[in-house]
Amino acid sequence: MAAGRQPKTFALLTLTASVGAVLVSLTGCSSSSDQPTDQDQIRDVTKQVTEAYTAKDVDRWAAGLCAQTAEKVRATKLEENQPGMKLVSIDSITVDADKATAMVTVDKGGQNATEKVGYVRENGDWKFCTQEK
Repeated sequence: MAAGRQPKTFALLTLTASVGAVLVSLTGCSSSSDQPTDQDQIRDVTKQVTEAYTAKDVDRWAAGLCAQTAEKVRATKLEENQPGMKLVSIDSITVDADKATAMVTVDKGGQNATEKVGYVRENGDWKFCTQEK
């Protein structure tokens, strides 16, 4: 009887191994485009911060900033006559573990200004951070 069970057991093990191999290969083939890259996330948070600043939305502005910077910003009141800014470009994004820098160009009242900006990853999200340059 043990000899009769061996082929069924072998077939079951072979089937289990085959299904496992298929699942592993499907998982390994999942598209990395499902997850935004660090660079995409940095571009998104930069856009969020500049748009919120221009809209004088302090809470949204602070939400895109690292904890250190956000604390200072929440105490700030954006003046109605303060000029807004329009994001022109984000270039030379360099990521090093949980820190990053980028060259950000904004239009402030018709004048382009380019500055090296720092970012940190906090709780899995990239945040604009003036302390990191």
